Amino acid sequence: MAGIYKTEGVILGQTEVGEADKLLTVYSRDFGKISVLAKSVRLLRSKLKGHLNTGAYLRLMFVQGADKLRLIDAQELELNDYPVFSRSLFFPAFAFLNRMIQGSEKDEAVWFLLLRFLKSNRVFENHAPAQKIFAARLLHRLGYVDEDCHPELREIIKNETGWNFSVSEKQAAIKMDALIETGLEASHL
Repeated sequence: MAGIYKTEGVILGQTEVGEADKLLTVYSRDFGKISVLAKSVRLLRSKLKGHLNTGAYLRLMFVQGADKLRLIDAQELELNDYPVFSRSLFFPAFAFLNRMIQGSEKDEAVWFLLLRFLKSNRVFENHAPAQKIFAARLLHRLGYVDEDCHPELREIIKNETGWNFSVSEKQAAIKMDALIETGLEASHL
């Protein structure tokens, strides 16, 4: 990598580094999962301080530093009615995506799955079904789950828009848990 790179991304997680820096884990449209060092963003005078939170959907600009990618600019983007206070509902999905994606390979199917998940979800009383469906769809797209393993869940896994169970929620949740467990065993992660 050389030059200035621009992409869209969602912050999956962050780690404080030193006195004022953050190391951001971002799933990006053009590069897949990347780690980007944001220098001095924890200082009160930082213009990016309020924008670099877990779950933020951003347009990023970064350069290749000596040993890490270094953030040079970020602009928060609108994502339907995706209020800041509801981002914490997505944290389990961000953590699961971060766990399952190893390396920084671009994967448009995963990118669009993540965007559809964020765009279509609102604040639910019970967000667990959508989290499970996201996990199952992610495992399927990564090749860890074959929908033939649980044919009754095929429609849920293949459907690109629905985030609720159409069959008995309790039965579907139990079967979805089994499907996710199968995928995790296959991934060895």
